[in-house]
Amino acid sequence: MERKDGLMKGQMGNIGKRSGPRDRGLKRFGLMISAKKAESIIAPEQARSPVNTTVRRIKMRYVMLLLFLCLTLLGCARFSQTDQGGIPLEDAVSEFNLRASNDRTGNDQPPLTVEEVTKAIQEWDRDKRPPVSDEMFDSFQEIARTKRLPEGAKFGFTTSATTPNRSKRVWWIDICIMNADGSGYTYRIRATAIGKKEGHDS
Repeated sequence: MERKDGLMKGQMGNIGKRSGPRDRGLKRFGLMISAKKAESIIAPEQARSPVNTTVRRIKMRYVMLLLFLCLTLLGCARFSQTDQGGIPLEDAVSEFNLRASNDRTGNDQPPLTVEEVTKAIQEWDRDKRPPVSDEMFDSFQEIARTKRLPEGAKFGFTTSATTPNRSKRVWWIDICIMNADGSGYTYRIRATAIGKKEGHDS
């Protein structure tokens, strides 16, 4: 009886024995693996679901639309800067000042500025100037507005003005627009009288 009782006690002890830390770790490891397997199985199913596919397509459409708008705006900006014809007014003024600095009269005069050109055009009083067509007048006003010199337009200067009785030194700065048919118009930006050059009695 003692032996049987002992065996029974031992068996009961083994059966009632709790799992140790190693066993618990294995169980946890097993659960963790199972959870990861479940995620790997469920995630693709969710990714392939109609709702997620629709959302991704909508996002891609928005991205493509945004990219298209950016490229369109960039193209418009490039066109306005390089492809609209003529040259920037600032460049034309710089080229004129370079020519003026090599002239005996012009090298003593204040350089021309973009502000002076635009102000002179904006303050154009048609009643005090030679007649000009509306189309030509608008072409000059466009120069002041866009700060660009169109094709067929250029700056020029005059250093001598002759009258029937005398010739005088001047520094006149003009801007001229020529049309394809040879017609055009010259508008004076600056008129400076320097002094009498030479004269004679009539």
